[in-house]
Amino acid sequence: MISGDGRNGYPTLNGKRNPLIVPDGYRPLPTGAAAGPDGTQYAGYSILKYGARDKNGREVFATPDTTIVNLADPSKPIGTLKGISQASFAYDEKNNRMIIIGNTSDDPTNRTRKIWFAPVDKNNPNSWVNSVDVNHPYGDLGSLPGNREAQIVPLKGGGFMVVGADNVDDQHPTPVAAVTVATAEQLNNPGLNAAPLIPRENWPANPDPRFPAPPYGPTVTGTTYDPVTGQEVVQMRVSAWKAGPPDYNPYTYTTSVSVQH
Repeated sequence: MISGDGRNGYPTLNGKRNPLIVPDGYRPLPTGAAAGPDGTQYAGYSILKYGARDKNGREVFATPDTTIVNLADPSKPIGTLKGISQASFAYDEKNNRMIIIGNTSDDPTNRTRKIWFAPVDKNNPNSWVNSVDVNHPYGDLGSLPGNREAQIVPLKGGGFMVVGADNVDDQHPTPVAAVTVATAEQLNNPGLNAAPLIPRENWPANPDPRFPAPPYGPTVTGTTYDPVTGQEVVQMRVSAWKAGPPDYNPYTYTTSVSVQH
């Protein structure tokens, strides 16, 4: 399990301090994780300075690039997805490629997610990281905009799901939504409709009603597929922060969503 900032003050990997080597005063915030060819486990990180702020003085929680690590050697990166912020990725076994989803900047007003494909060389399975051309994405994920975390996962019944989070305000009231497709190319379909996953009445109660506690950080933890009915249940974990003193103290919750193939 890979965590972001938690109660112990530093991100963890499998319950221990994340061993990824970063500069003093920085920490690795996870953006995604996936199994590649032959079960290779990858993780993506924003290597972020504590207290980092943008040019307008707003605190930021992502970086313009995403650092990729092969978890067989979790202390060292294998490459960087330059110009792709908060990248998530999944292995497309049928087409022997990695699918990458991410934003093109860490600007919190940038809600456009884009799609990239990277071929996988099974003789050099880590090389996909450095083959991505940020300037030539396949297209936009227009049905699922957002400026927070996203995750793409292959479904056992076929196809893919992308679940994404967004900062909540009057113009953007949905914190978490998802889309499902039979092929990755369909993610670029302008007619694709995202399904909201967690209605406001199901948000965690907040002691101070002035500050709602919308969920964020959706992470798929597993799926269960019934080939007889064609139904796949996707298990997820989300976080929520109950605002108030004394410190940032996020809670995690589990939920699930059903996909009919």
